[in-house]
Amino acid sequence: MKEKWIEVDPFGSLYFESILVYFNEPDLFVCTDQSEKKYLGVFLDENKEMHLLVETDNQNILCMINKEISMEQAFRKTKGGKAFYILYDAVTDRFASREVKISQVQKEDLPESNVLFTLNDGNIQNYRSLLQEQIKLM
Repeated sequence: MKEKWIEVDPFGSLYFESILVYFNEPDLFVCTDQSEKKYLGVFLDENKEMHLLVETDNQNILCMINKEISMEQAFRKTKGGKAFYILYDAVTDRFASREVKISQVQKEDLPESNVLFTLNDGNIQNYRSLLQEQIKLM
């Protein structure tokens, strides 16, 4: 069962599917909404509790973890050309989102250009197998 992450419009509930990089909290991750759409996410700012999400698919994630494309390219290959900034609002004690075109996302909000995803621990290997199986079923 997936772990619930947050509730935010326009997605509803978002659930962690895989945490790819974790330091103090999930830094690079994949989450899904209730309709199983996948989003690649990156943690941006601890003080503002801000994240960036882009809609993605299994093939794009697999290409990233297989080092076929850079992490930045994986974000830029968003479905529909949209990105979402997710920001915690301490006044309302809720998360809010702001939609922008991926072309409007500041360079510093994306993984560094041409950097490949290099982790390959057991969790990543298991997630790679899951993605491959899901692709076969499509």
